[in-house]
Amino acid sequence: MKIYIILGALFLILVLLIFILGKICRKLQEEKASLEVANAKQKSNLAYLLKHAQEIAKIEENKDEIEEEIRGAKSDEEVANIINTIIDLNNSRVRKQTEN
Repeated sequence: MKIYIILGALFLILVLLIFILGKICRKLQEEKASLEVANAKQKSNLAYLLKHAQEIAKIEENKDEIEEEIRGAKSDEEVANIINTIIDLNNSRVRKQTEN
């Protein structure tokens, strides 16, 4: 008779442990899903920063050429045209970024 009481108590303890472990497992799954969303957002941010850094590098490459064009300009109108071209290129770049 005592053995049945002990087995019943052990069975109850096992059921409680399984229940507790199930709750812990669910919480870990929720946390994992949350971390996956945060990770995806960080990857997206890193991709955006990489693209931005590449665009800045491209601008830096063209900087010397642009400065030379401005120095070689013979009139204020030529300088204004060069600057307007730069502004138009930048505006189109920004538009492309906002579309993506």
